Amino acid sequence: ATLGWCFIELFPSLVFNIFTSDSEIIEKGVPIIRIVIFMIPLIGIQIVAAAFFQSLGKAVPTLILSLLRQILLFIPLVIILPRVFGLGLMGIWISYPIADVLAVILTVFYLRHELKKMNLWFDSSVAKEELTDSI
Repeated sequence: ATLGWCFIELFPSLVFNIFTSDSEIIEKGVPIIRIVIFMIPLIGIQIVAAAFFQSLGKAVPTLILSLLRQILLFIPLVIILPRVFGLGLMGIWISYPIADVLAVILTVFYLRHELKKMNLWFDSSVAKEELTDSI
């Protein structure tokens, strides 16, 4: 996935040339595809977190994390950004990276909460105390 993302970021025109030779579509599509896929590398965090909750047998968090980015965040953003903020079509395109970032932030908070409940979260203050005590 990362290689595909890098390829599209570095050579977006080549990707468009696979599907069309219309220079106007390619010209308009290149900045759009860069906006849409800008935060794709972050999505891996959300996928791993959903798999983590699934492995714990926690169906509800798994379902929420699976729906968070594409349904719970993206759809409202697509409705709100173009109309309420007057961004028009650009509001639709920037909804993708905004939904990606918000989903990852919420996922990290939820994952942190769960790991703390399991006493698996690394607490730097505890580590500092242990280090100080050992010296």
